[in-house]
Amino acid sequence: MKDSLRCPRCQSEALYRYGFTPSGKQRYLCVVCQHQFVEHPARKPPEVRPSCPRCGQPMHVYMRRGGVVRFRCTRYPECRTYLKIRAEVSRS
Repeated sequence: MKDSLRCPRCQSEALYRYGFTPSGKQRYLCVVCQHQFVEHPARKPPEVRPSCPRCGQPMHVYMRRGGVVRFRCTRYPECRTYLKIRAEVSRS
């Protein structure tokens, strides 16, 4: 373990290597505050949410399945509008 690695929550150096993430990064567990973290987390760009075509309110992700993202109006159940948008697949 690196000498400079500290818990981002309580700044303790009492850390336990706690397995790996699905992407292969080392996961750590703080012995003092039980916080789980990785050393350099990947930051996802903020997700762009469409507006409801009926009432204009923002929509939120309701379901992801089969390459399609389904958004539902935040005013549900008063406004039952939803959108299906095909998710773009990023190839690296």
